[in-house]
Amino acid sequence: MEKTKHMKTLWSILSGTNQPLSFDVVGPFIESAKNWLVSGIQHFRPRDEDSIPATSDFPTILSYTIHLKAEDTAKLMESYKENEYRGTAEQFENLFKNKHFYPGLLAELSQFYHKERLYLLHSIEFLIKKAYSNAHPYSNIFKNFLETYDGKCELKKSLLAQLKLLSKGSAPQQSAIVTPAIIKSWWSLNSQEILLVLQCLIYYSESHELDAEDLLEILSTCGQLSGDLGENFHSVCHMQTTLLVKIVQPKDNFQTLRLKNTAIEEQLERLLNKAEYSPILLAWMLNHYTSENPISGSKFQQFGKKAIEQRVLKIIGDISSDPIFQGESSLREIVCRTMNGLLAVLVSCFDTERLGNQADLRRATCCILRGSSQAAKNVWLPDQGLNFVWSETVSQFPLEMVALLELSRAVAHSSKENKFRICQEVQQLPNFMEPIENIPESWLKWTTAGVVVLLQTYYPYKTAGCKEILIPRGAVGSIDGKYIRWQVKVNLYEIAIAEIKMLLQQGSFGLSAVKVDSLTRVQHVLGFLELIFPQLEMSSPAYAEKFRHHILSLVEKFGPLSTATQELVASSLKCLAAAVTESNASEVAGKIFSTSILPSVERHLPTGVGNEISPGVIGIVLAGIESSQGSYPLTIAFVKLTSAFIQVNLADERVSVASSLFILREVLPFLLTRQYVSIEQREIMIGVTLNWLHVLLQTDSSNQVRQICTRTLLNSPRGETESLVAIAAFGSSLAEMQLMKQSDWDDRDGHGLVMLRHIRLSLSILNLLLKDREAAGHMSPLESLLSSPSSAPTGQHFTTILAHYIFYRFDLRLATLALKVLKSCANRWKNVSLLACLGHDAPLIRNTWLNSLESTLEDAGLIRTILRLMTESVAAQPGLMHMLVNGDDRCFRAVARLLLEENELEALELVHQFWFQRCSPAIEYFKRRPKFWQQLCLPLHSADKNPEVKRIALLFQILAIELYNTCGKVNSELQDVLNQLPSHLTDWSDLVLKSLPPSSSPAGQEKTGVELLLSGWSDFLVMLAHYGPEIDAGNRAKISTDVLEALIGRAESGHRSPLLGKLAELNWMLQLVEKKSNDRLLTSLGQLLDVIAEKELTSFPARFQVAVLTSAVSALRLRGRTDKDEKLAEWMRPVSLCTQSCLIQLPQLLLTDATNPNSRATCITALCLSLLTELIPSAIDLSALQETFLLQSLISTIQFCIHHRQGWDVAEGALSVLLAVARTDAGSAVLTQLQLDQTLWLPLEVIYEAQPMVYRLGLQLCTTVLGRQRHFFLEQALTLAGVHQQPFTNILLKLRHPNKDDLIVATDVMALLRQLSVFQQTWRLQHSGSMQNVLQAASSAVYFGIAHLIRASSITPLISTSFGEGKDNETVQPSAAALELQSKLLELVSQGLALLNCYNPPLAALLTEDGIDVAKWERHLSPSFSTPSLDHLEASPSLSFGTLNAVASHTLRILSKPDQQPNERNHLTLVLEQSLSLLLSQALLYILDPRLCPQEKQLLKRELGAELGSFVESIRRQAQRGLRSPATASYTPRPIISTVNQSFLKLVGHIVQRIFK
Repeated sequence: MEKTKHMKTLWSILSGTNQPLSFDVVGPFIESAKNWLVSGIQHFRPRDEDSIPATSDFPTILSYTIHLKAEDTAKLMESYKENEYRGTAEQFENLFKNKHFYPGLLAELSQFYHKERLYLLHSIEFLIKKAYSNAHPYSNIFKNFLETYDGKCELKKSLLAQLKLLSKGSAPQQSAIVTPAIIKSWWSLNSQEILLVLQCLIYYSESHELDAEDLLEILSTCGQLSGDLGENFHSVCHMQTTLLVKIVQPKDNFQTLRLKNTAIEEQLERLLNKAEYSPILLAWMLNHYTSENPISGSKFQQFGKKAIEQRVLKIIGDISSDPIFQGESSLREIVCRTMNGLLAVLVSCFDTERLGNQADLRRATCCILRGSSQAAKNVWLPDQGLNFVWSETVSQFPLEMVALLELSRAVAHSSKENKFRICQEVQQLPNFMEPIENIPESWLKWTTAGVVVLLQTYYPYKTAGCKEILIPRGAVGSIDGKYIRWQVKVNLYEIAIAEIKMLLQQGSFGLSAVKVDSLTRVQHVLGFLELIFPQLEMSSPAYAEKFRHHILSLVEKFGPLSTATQELVASSLKCLAAAVTESNASEVAGKIFSTSILPSVERHLPTGVGNEISPGVIGIVLAGIESSQGSYPLTIAFVKLTSAFIQVNLADERVSVASSLFILREVLPFLLTRQYVSIEQREIMIGVTLNWLHVLLQTDSSNQVRQICTRTLLNSPRGETESLVAIAAFGSSLAEMQLMKQSDWDDRDGHGLVMLRHIRLSLSILNLLLKDREAAGHMSPLESLLSSPSSAPTGQHFTTILAHYIFYRFDLRLATLALKVLKSCANRWKNVSLLACLGHDAPLIRNTWLNSLESTLEDAGLIRTILRLMTESVAAQPGLMHMLVNGDDRCFRAVARLLLEENELEALELVHQFWFQRCSPAIEYFKRRPKFWQQLCLPLHSADKNPEVKRIALLFQILAIELYNTCGKVNSELQDVLNQLPSHLTDWSDLVLKSLPPSSSPAGQEKTGVELLLSGWSDFLVMLAHYGPEIDAGNRAKISTDVLEALIGRAESGHRSPLLGKLAELNWMLQLVEKKSNDRLLTSLGQLLDVIAEKELTSFPARFQVAVLTSAVSALRLRGRTDKDEKLAEWMRPVSLCTQSCLIQLPQLLLTDATNPNSRATCITALCLSLLTELIPSAIDLSALQETFLLQSLISTIQFCIHHRQGWDVAEGALSVLLAVARTDAGSAVLTQLQLDQTLWLPLEVIYEAQPMVYRLGLQLCTTVLGRQRHFFLEQALTLAGVHQQPFTNILLKLRHPNKDDLIVATDVMALLRQLSVFQQTWRLQHSGSMQNVLQAASSAVYFGIAHLIRASSITPLISTSFGEGKDNETVQPSAAALELQSKLLELVSQGLALLNCYNPPLAALLTEDGIDVAKWERHLSPSFSTPSLDHLEASPSLSFGTLNAVASHTLRILSKPDQQPNERNHLTLVLEQSLSLLLSQALLYILDPRLCPQEKQLLKRELGAELGSFVESIRRQAQRGLRSPATASYTPRPIISTVNQSFLKLVGHIVQRIFK
């Protein structure tokens, strides 16, 4: 015998649940299992001996226990170890070393053996069932298999042999090894196997005829079943009967059976006293009865009578509703179709009244119609089959109203077409039957032949106040016993409404007045309406509205009394659930809410968490009645109604919020702990609750009810999710055990498949909840529950249970969904290791996943889900990923095969993640693999440029990452690939741009792929430009042009997709790669700016706005010096419009997002302002600014930002724009007209400390405009000086101990004061007070600046190296920070000295004494010769001759040093000239002042002569040193004469010699 196959795997392949990556492997796999499929359970060879084994080794014990040959037992154990054992091979071998493990292992292997037998029979059944069904993808394979291996009916013979073998089988005898539990399990397995063989034969008979010999063989197995079969005993009998009836029924087949009439009747006679087989007796009788040539001496009449005596109609109903059928299935269809054929002949040949109990007939009819869509379709054929039953029931309406309603439900159950047909049929019923005693005798006129004429109009439901139903005068009726049948058309809907009215009327007198018959009829009406209400809404909307109104009246009337009428209210709510639509949901919910039946929230809270809920009647009944009885009709109906409200998006939060919270708190947590009257009740309760929650979580995320429930489930400590987690954690073993008990795997309502559906629903709900969790640093209570060791009732970790679902091969969608939940956990549990959660099962899970990846027969969906989980784990769960790849290359080999041979996109995503996360082991393995890059990048070199968008995107990103990681130093194989790519770049560029969806395309998954393609393509182009082979200039130009044109075209079409932002970013990156701007680029960008200005910039996606504006700024900064300004001038208008658009919306956006200083609105507006600032210097005409009133908007924006203390980046940008405008003559003139003194000066005054940058820009603006407009702007500038007098003083006096920002602001203040000092006379006349105060502060600032300049150590916190003080520091090289600070100090001092010089008479006029009134000029220097110091106690120290002499000497010393920067030398020179000029002017003023005595003048001359003489001598020595060039000198100092104006130095020397000597 060949190697044992795993039957579970065989089933999963055959059923199509497991769909491999390639269908080509399915045929050979089924071919390899031909011996198993043909021989069935006969392939499991039983033991020959029955004695107790002599040895006690485990294989022998197992062989004896399961009654299997030793060699087959060994192969069974090997199959178990390879496919089913949840552990390693080493652990399996260790189990046999300890006999304490034998009992558990024996039970496990016995169960495995039983499951293998059942899986094999199910596989045979499925192959036969689907061989001639085109609905299955493998139907041709199955058909060819049967044609090959069942050509001589081998399969049929095998099935019959298996049936006989199983029927004659006997349980093993009890012994020390064989326990009663094993014997009981054997009987259960035996019954299931018999059922499966019978099912196989039933399916086989659908496509093949069974002959008389087959009939006799099957009959020989009947009546020999043991009662130990238990609950399956009757089911086996029913399937035997069905198969026998199916063989006997066909007319053609019966002619061949006549040849074996005697033998067959002998077997049938043996079954006479067994009622379960009465249908075959009836079938045999009917075939003889309808035969043209009956066989004489046949006992068929005896068989028929016996069948009727045994209530054959009841047996037919039992067979059609056998417990193995819980819902619709193909087996049930065949069985009911077979019984339909039998019953149809019976009612066609005989009067139904002679067939026994009419209730049995109707029940059998209803069971057949529910189970067979074909029978329900044929019920409308007149005078045929079950139409007789329908007509008979209609003829007794409304007397037999309940029977008609049940029959109508059975007919409507099968299809929508039948529902519509029923809706039409019941509106035109042909008669009205009632007791004759209801009509006064005087109203009747008797005629011959039992015909009666009505003499007066009669209202049957007059007592209920319903006059719509009437029997008109002159109506003709016929007498039928005690009843009269009126020949009038009757509408069932009208009768139903009348019955509801009658019940309402009875209820108005109290519950004691309610009649049971009325209550029963109304409940059946409601059950019928629940089934057909959607069709009734479409076919008869008027009646639908009436029924809805009356059902609401029932709820209103009987709802408060629901403790006694819960069944009625439950039926009403279920009917309303079917009747709810979007148009009537609010009305229905409002009326039900007013009855106090539904739960309600005492007070409305937005969160819904912690609210106290009033339970209403629903809660009272649930707690007081249903929980104790174990039946929950009202609660189930309530949950269904709530689900219906959710599906139609009910807006009434009073109902939706309270009802949902009640279910969360009172229903969901106790699903598994409540007592139930039956397992069906438990399944319904769990099913409707999980369905409600699943429907709720699939609604839009903005739904408030969804938000409240999601928040409750994730964060509430009440334990609402414990039941949900417990259901999800049922585990594969329990699910498979329940499945094994289900005989018909096609029955979706079977207990095994219901449990499967519940587990899948709970896993789907958990997955939705995990995806909805907001990113947070801590785990939610739900996630803590899932990650805790005790999360599952079985004691296993929840993640381990999820991983073990991969062993559930019946439906791999369960395993796939479980892995999706694991993937969600892996992505969100940043601080929880999935590897640690798996614990000791980690090696098993690793081996199982890798086996799946390596197998060519594994399900493609499962493989892809494992790959997605691995992809998430690369970054989020490194431990789990390390477990998979550690130790060997199995994982990498499997991924490589899936990637390169199977072309799996998920494998490519995993490889991309390896590169993105720099997973070195994986990267090195793939790069070592021969021809890896060549095979990987094959799609990029393909001539067919129409591949998967996402695949190409990932390939481009992998190449870009590899280029970046290696800095272009790639291996030779990749280099060859890259060398071939440039020739394809333009083609890929066309593909990328053509792949973009049109503007009308909705957002979806495909756009995500296109977005990835754009991202990958752009990244690759950038990396290729930096590190790859050079791209031809023509190709680069074409790609750039195409991208920009595509961008313009989509912007013109009104495209608003987020992909537009990606395209704009690609254009920007291509522009940066070129590193220069050209005329074509500037022109195209101008067109783009025109388009977005016309379409309103702010209407485009934010990323698009940023990318376009950044591209424009970059283009301006990269443009060549030869570019013409006329081209850029065309940008002014669109840029102004865009800026204006942003400024208009900015205030509202800033106020709504006040907490975010870097909001999107702020950033985009600042970008617009930056672009405008760059553009203005190149623009020739500023008319666009005036036409759009942009300058006024800028000023208003600055005022807004200052007032609301936010948007400072925008304020800086706006002032920068104004400053750029002010630097032009036309712009400064326009600004002068805007009256800045009335708009900006006062607001700026309050922020000089809080926002120094904004304040500086305001000062620079005033300085710039004043410099260009002079007297035209002087008054506004003086206003600024007056308003800002105190800030100016504070800023300048802070220079005693300044920081860097203080120094910068003080420099700008000094520059403005110097500019104002040019107009000192006007300033003195208009604001003399402010001038004197500011002038004094400026003098102190100059003093502080000189002191800091000379003594750099005083500001060491700002610099790391001093400026160079004394001879010891001459060789020290100052740092960049020191040089910058020195430059600022020099600028401050030079500006201050220039300012003070404005208040001195010209030096030449003093020398010539040309009309100088010495008394009118101020003395700025004190007659002191001490060096400046920061230790003065006074707040505002004054300048002295010593201060200026010190700064002049200091600058002279620095100028004598080599390698001075030009800018620094210019500042030093300016300080030197200004200080000497001020010193000499002030000295001359002192000397010429007649108010000084001669002694004071002489003292001043002597001191100044000494100081200045030394200074002049230093200048002379420096000049002479510059003339020499000693060979040993390491450098040649630059002569001072070459730096400072020679004439000025000569003048200084002359003055010193002539006046101060």
